[in-house]
Amino acid sequence: MGLVIAHSSNKFDFNVNELMVHKSLPDKVYTVCWVFPKLNKIALSLQRTRPQKPIIVTVGGDIEGDAWEYFERKPNDFIGSRLYGSETEEKRAVALAKYNKIKPLIESGDIELYIKGDLGGLHLRTYVKEARITVQTLYKYINQYLAFGSHPLALLPMTFKCGTMRKLPLNAKEAEQRRIERGGNYIGAKGDSDDYLRRDFTTEDEKGMLKFISKILPSAPDHKLASLHALFNATLCQSTTTVYGQEELFIDPQKLISINQFTYHFLKDVDHVAWAGYQKSQKHVQNNDDISIGKAQEYSIGPSHTYEIDATRLNLYVVSRIPDLDGKNKKKVLGRPYLYCNYPVK
Repeated sequence: MGLVIAHSSNKFDFNVNELMVHKSLPDKVYTVCWVFPKLNKIALSLQRTRPQKPIIVTVGGDIEGDAWEYFERKPNDFIGSRLYGSETEEKRAVALAKYNKIKPLIESGDIELYIKGDLGGLHLRTYVKEARITVQTLYKYINQYLAFGSHPLALLPMTFKCGTMRKLPLNAKEAEQRRIERGGNYIGAKGDSDDYLRRDFTTEDEKGMLKFISKILPSAPDHKLASLHALFNATLCQSTTTVYGQEELFIDPQKLISINQFTYHFLKDVDHVAWAGYQKSQKHVQNNDDISIGKAQEYSIGPSHTYEIDATRLNLYVVSRIPDLDGKNKKKVLGRPYLYCNYPVK
């Protein structure tokens, strides 16, 4: 990701990663993320906290309602930007993990089809399944990658876990102290709902969420979010107290989190593909679409565990020889039998 020099001639000389900066609104910055010289067009991505899909504009034309003359071309400043300057060892690991999710799409050349809007849904779901993320997450990673330099470090976290530039407190006590310093007893817009009368989500809660997803979620009896929230509070929001010399667990109200907080962080951290598998019974898993197209072996534990059954109607007739009421033996056709064959898949 080298430095891009901004040119000023009328000839098409745009390069990927140079900037289009609004003259009156310096914070309104577009990144040139793709060029189409033969069409005299460029793809622009607006730098923002949640970048959106790039737009394709004609050189010299309007950019989302603003005249071309309102913008000036500048070289990129990604290396010295606030985002790249926030790099730490931990954030770098997060960025590289995100990049590995979209790397197959980028290296295949389908990134151009995505920018042009020609990447089909079926093709896109192939990358989603391989990366084990949702389609929305894939969009988020790609859009941020294009908006901030088409470089792995463009995927550095732009916000903290809970709100823009707001670190999580370590525990409930620190969260309570922060509430006292902030004033009031709510976070966000005050309303009638009790969901706003809550404490900050903490680092301790985040560790509990990861433990819940890895240890408790696979065996949860009900996978509705409300039920999972209740299960989380009942199992991981506990403290100990001494009763008649013995320690006993109790649900600590100070450790409880709201259902909005649980839903937000659970959906962010959970492996959605694995979660979908937890919600299916073994019978459901063994009769899904993958098996019907010849992948039954993947779900078989071992010999004699899974069978494929074939039924064939035989070309012969079963005849009854039971005497009628008048004592005469009349042959009565009962029907054609079926022959069932069981084949173990392993």
